[in-house]
Amino acid sequence: MTLSERYLKYEKCRLDNTNLISPILHNINTRKQKNQIKTMTAKLFLLPISRSILYTDLVKYLDLPVELVYVNKTETGFDNKEFTDNFPLKKFPSYLETSDNGDVFTLTEMTAIADYLIQKAIADKIPKVDKAVQLGYGSKDTTTDYKTHSDVLRWISFVTSEYIPQTADVMFMIFGIKKYDEKVAVENAKHSLDYFAEFVGETLKKQSYLADPSVPTLADFAAAIPFYYSVEKGLTDEYKSKHPEIVAWAKKVFADEFISESFKDVKL
Repeated sequence: MTLSERYLKYEKCRLDNTNLISPILHNINTRKQKNQIKTMTAKLFLLPISRSILYTDLVKYLDLPVELVYVNKTETGFDNKEFTDNFPLKKFPSYLETSDNGDVFTLTEMTAIADYLIQKAIADKIPKVDKAVQLGYGSKDTTTDYKTHSDVLRWISFVTSEYIPQTADVMFMIFGIKKYDEKVAVENAKHSLDYFAEFVGETLKKQSYLADPSVPTLADFAAAIPFYYSVEKGLTDEYKSKHPEIVAWAKKVFADEFISESFKDVKL
């Protein structure tokens, strides 16, 4: 047998063995990948009050695999041991993620949780990923528009730290947390509407929404929820005439699929 014939025979044998082994290696690698996939459970602990609506609507709107757990206050604390064990500061909302290997991830603060849920939805490429992108980044259909994204976070931070405290009395009365006083509720609602106009009026005179000029983001929905409770008790014809840009914004936001089901009875 010549050298060339021996080489050809060697190559044929090598290729035959490779073709035989390759499927075996593929199956082994596939099993390894499957074994490496981590499953996890996610829970969002909430109080049954208005500030929880943003998260319930976010989870439902994006069909996120997150269990909503409502915690009730008792005379001695709260009625959910898993919540109190994992969140010693007992702040709401609180997010708990547990993987099958025992790793635990916890998160608090409204802005941080909202942004995490959106970023995770985008990273996981959920079926409604385009909607998640719009909520966090606006109309440009990209996750590199950091200016709009930062503005979304800025507005949510404003709502949670500045605006919600202005509406707290009227919301607590509506939800039965504080004793209801019609006069105080109306005064508080009117004050919070004026406060809202002072901070968002100029923005809404220039564009249709808070963070993005042409589409609503999570910033708009975060602001609309406490705004609703002020409207319920304090909206007047004078206010509507003085701030038509705010009324126009509110009508569009409350009609959006994200929160329309939660606020079907809004009157503007």
